[in-house]
Amino acid sequence: MAGRLSFMACSTEPAAIPGVHYFSMDKVMTYRPFCADFGPFNLGMTHHFCEVLKDQLRMPRMANVKIVYFTSTQPNDITNAMFLLGTDCSQSPLYSDLIG
Repeated sequence: MAGRLSFMACSTEPAAIPGVHYFSMDKVMTYRPFCADFGPFNLGMTHHFCEVLKDQLRMPRMANVKIVYFTSTQPNDITNAMFLLGTDCSQSPLYSDLIG
């Protein structure tokens, strides 16, 4: 599983490439600010992201596919995306496999 998960920020959805699966949560999850803040996401959203990512990493049809989580180039979106990835990786038994 080492080397299967990547992250990228881009202004448009990436073009399809064989052997690569791109996914984003930008349209699925939206942070609702309390004041002038921008995140992080609440525990429910964080858990949802972790479950989506685990499902994609464990799908048999994705076994030989590189998975790329992408977000917009907005600094707030990048920060929240990195938070989600870090939260998933730090609590996951898959962590040691992901970092190689």
